[in-house]
Amino acid sequence: MSLLNTTESIKITDVNFISWEKSNVLVSPRPFHALVFRAKGEAIFNKSSDNPIISKEGNVSLMPANCGYSAEYPVRNEIFVIHFTTDEAFEPINYEIVSSKSILNLFKNAYTLWNDSGPAYYHKTMSLFYEILSEISDQADVFYKSDVYKDFFRAVDYMKKNFPDSSLTIEELSKMANMSTTYFRKLFTQRIGETPAKHLVSLRLKYAEQLLAKGDYSINQVAEMVGFNDAKYFSRVVRNMYGYPPSKLYK
Repeated sequence: MSLLNTTESIKITDVNFISWEKSNVLVSPRPFHALVFRAKGEAIFNKSSDNPIISKEGNVSLMPANCGYSAEYPVRNEIFVIHFTTDEAFEPINYEIVSSKSILNLFKNAYTLWNDSGPAYYHKTMSLFYEILSEISDQADVFYKSDVYKDFFRAVDYMKKNFPDSSLTIEELSKMANMSTTYFRKLFTQRIGETPAKHLVSLRLKYAEQLLAKGDYSINQVAEMVGFNDAKYFSRVVRNMYGYPPSKLYK
């Protein structure tokens, strides 16, 4: 699993340690991304009311630039944060990891290097930044591929293989994952980067694009083939997603 595409240009702008008491705040969009290690506390982020992101002690959060959100801090929080810029775009995401101690030490070292401003401090901090990304990626993969989450990934794979089935529901996938629907949605959003419902629609529309591009099927046929029982609803979803009707997808 890759946190960031390291072929993109990345520039660190600040490394800091911040602490604050219980609070509720509105965070305005900022011109930089934030990679956060939560040393103490808990945070609940809401970019939209439907899919809150919960970050607990020992978790790492990746918050994108130009993204406003509300944040609830039910207890005192302490974080190490690396602010950086890159051309890559991504959604807010929280990573639960196996052992946070090694990652905490890397964040602490990056903070010390940055604020001591010694010889070659920037390049040394960048080196630690990439080491942090690698360690988070490895640990997150170990966590999510553990026995606890085998059923979750089985459900995700099932969705990818059976999305054209119009009877497929998020509730059915939740049962397959042996999780409540609420927790399945939360974990899916954290791991995949979008809600299961949105991902299901994305899979169906991508397949619809391929079928319509061939020019062998009518819009009604394609709607049914990708999992929409109602061609009118299919057309409305395509318009909402692309800004034009399905007929424009014909080559």
